[in-house]
Amino acid sequence: MQDQVSKAQAIVMTVGGNDLLQTLEKNVTINQQSRLDAQLDTAEATYQTKLHRLLTTVRGYNDRAPIYLYSIYNPIYVYFANIDQITNAVDDWNATTKTTAAKTDNLYMIDINRALSVGQFKSVTQQARLKRQSQKSNNGKLSTQSFQEMALASDSDKELNHYLSPVDHFHPNARGYRLMTRYAFQQMQAHQQWLLK
Repeated sequence: MQDQVSKAQAIVMTVGGNDLLQTLEKNVTINQQSRLDAQLDTAEATYQTKLHRLLTTVRGYNDRAPIYLYSIYNPIYVYFANIDQITNAVDDWNATTKTTAAKTDNLYMIDINRALSVGQFKSVTQQARLKRQSQKSNNGKLSTQSFQEMALASDSDKELNHYLSPVDHFHPNARGYRLMTRYAFQQMQAHQQWLLK
């Protein structure tokens, strides 16, 4: 992999989703927002250090190829559309990624957060309906059990978000990866120094 990175014309990366998911899984039942924020801030600082180290390492192997770095998304938005704490955590995580990435030359962010989070529920009307349904099903509360059962149940063969895999309700499916590819290609066309001359 190190050899491939050193010879690459362009480097495309996705990082951070698992770090945030693990933090949320550990702290999902914290009802006090200030306590949750403190846990997220600590995890964010650790993530920021790891991301900086990763980008520095990649640049050590290849200092010329542009890096295209994906934002993360909220894989459980369609299940908990009425609960802002997860959406806010994803937004904060992406802001941290952007701030850290800004210190790396020739790096471009690919923002897929909204597109993958809301899935096929793109309109304001669809999202309002989704929020009402979420409010009915979870009463505005998030528990470890509901988090795992509704969103991360690997034995379920259904997924509400048409861009995510029903296997883990977290990673994109083929349609989701095609969407991500389209977004990456747009950034690559806007910053074409990866093309061989």
